Amino acid sequence: MAERDPPTAPVSELILPIGRGGGKDSIASFLLAVIAMNFDPKGILRPGEKATVGCFACDRPQAQIILDYTRGYFEEIPALAALVVNPGKITDCIELKNRVVISVSTASYRSVRGRRFIACVMDEVAFFRSEESHCQTPSWTPQSHRHSIARLAH
Repeated sequence: MAERDPPTAPVSELILPIGRGGGKDSIASFLLAVIAMNFDPKGILRPGEKATVGCFACDRPQAQIILDYTRGYFEEIPALAALVVNPGKITDCIELKNRVVISVSTASYRSVRGRRFIACVMDEVAFFRSEESHCQTPSWTPQSHRHSIARLAH
């Protein structure tokens, strides 16, 4: 596809322009699950603090699709089910024993305040809207999330 070699080190940001029916939600849910279950909070989080892996979409039902796929991994794969804090009570977020919360939110700069994100999936970013003008202006969203992720020690 590209006329260059793949990256030799982990990437800090990944943008995937995928068309309709291309499996975006399946890929996103898998990435959320892998990132969440492999996070090690030692030396990164304060006592009592939780890290968040978030999925943001133009509305909550759209983001819920990815959470439903992710929930499926943690409910149907026994090794992953063992990582969930309250396995029978997975509702609008999934809390793991390694102090990670997988959650969904609408795309708003307000939705990132106060939380420490280790990863963000922005679903259907072309349909994000500015709260002030109702125009398609998604530029605030990646910047807002970058600040939250940048708070992590590397």
